[in-house]
Amino acid sequence: MLASALYVSWNQIGCSVNRDVENPAFPLTMREAQDDLKRMRAEPVPLERPVIILAGYRSWPMLVQGVRYRLFPVTSGDSADFLPISYTLRGDIEEIAGLVTRRIDERWPSGPSGETVEVDVIGVSMGGLVARTASLPLGDLPGGSETREKRLKIGTLYTMGTPHTGAVLAERIAPDRAARSMKPGSEFLEYLNAQLDAHEFEIVPYAHLNDTWVGATNAAPPGQEPIWTGGTRVMSHFSITTDDRIMADLARRLRGEAPLGSPSPAPED
Repeated sequence: MLASALYVSWNQIGCSVNRDVENPAFPLTMREAQDDLKRMRAEPVPLERPVIILAGYRSWPMLVQGVRYRLFPVTSGDSADFLPISYTLRGDIEEIAGLVTRRIDERWPSGPSGETVEVDVIGVSMGGLVARTASLPLGDLPGGSETREKRLKIGTLYTMGTPHTGAVLAERIAPDRAARSMKPGSEFLEYLNAQLDAHEFEIVPYAHLNDTWVGATNAAPPGQEPIWTGGTRVMSHFSITTDDRIMADLARRLRGEAPLGSPSPAPED
């Protein structure tokens, strides 16, 4: 309940400082998004797959819990369909990938298979890189330090402010291996992005403008463009999970409905 209350409070703060930047590829007003979320809340639908929510770098558990609180009422109506995973005290993406696959297999065992059950994944910031790392074939982790017993089987990966091509902040501050891995041009990102053609799943990247931590132009894999909104005037990187427009588009996709936004070049970071 505390996590839910704090998340709602942050959502109210974030909405009060939205930046009004027109995006012809995502021409949805906040009011229209809120009305659509209300419609979906009144008409829950079964989900095709469980949904995993992966936290960002050193993120508090309450933030991914908040994403679950926001999404389950407007999709299936069942919070048990969503598994949020955080790793606040861990600073190695490869190690975290092993933790994630174990947590999923504990919740939804896949038996002797070499991969987890198929899931949809929402990767918040670094969480998108964790998902992509966990989905690599066993033995193929970038640093050669395999910690997984199974690979992550992804249906669709939705990323929110994920530094697919690097994080602006990591160029200035990189206290551990995870942060160093997110530097633009790092060996880790070069390796991970070289595996894009081998992915068997779709990546749907979302971005906020005014993202001073990652940068909106870094928030899509090479060869893709993000689905973006203007973001907020303060803490735009963090407020992406409270953006009603992005949440409405994401909920529609999870429900199997026509999306509201399309990818397009981000005009700025």
